[in-house]
Amino acid sequence: MNRYFASAVLSLALLAPFPATHAEDIDIYTSNAGSVNNPNILIVLDNSANWSANNQNWPTDSNPPVDCGNDCNKQGYYELKAMRELILGLEENYGDASGNVPINVGLMMFNNSTASRDGGYVRSAVVPMTPVNRAALVAKLDEIILNFNTETAASSVQYGAALFDAFKY
Repeated sequence: MNRYFASAVLSLALLAPFPATHAEDIDIYTSNAGSVNNPNILIVLDNSANWSANNQNWPTDSNPPVDCGNDCNKQGYYELKAMRELILGLEENYGDASGNVPINVGLMMFNNSTASRDGGYVRSAVVPMTPVNRAALVAKLDEIILNFNTETAASSVQYGAALFDAFKY
């Protein structure tokens, strides 16, 4: 009888629910109350051939931040300009007294059409948004605007390869 009783108790113990556990793939939506780490933001810029499109009837920018030649009315130019304005506005909207913004930002682009492999490359590392780093990122964006036509990736760019490179980074 003891053997049957032990079997029944063991069976009931195995059927009892285990305490719930929750696995998180990402911590972007969870609370990190004790953490002092800034969130990392990696902007993956789609500089494929579509960014040279001007069929959306973008107006030619009459006051570009840097010389953009005939490219002041293209989709990619306005994407770059929007990113530039966003980075410049971080301090005003989110900065502390010394101008530091509590996020880390970086920029990745698709390999251009002359590259030997598909994928992407880090154009600007993910760094804290201090006044110096923000100015450096804006300077990178200005450099891309100046060299707009040589920054274009192939129209057959492999998005998966670039996103895998972003994942590895």
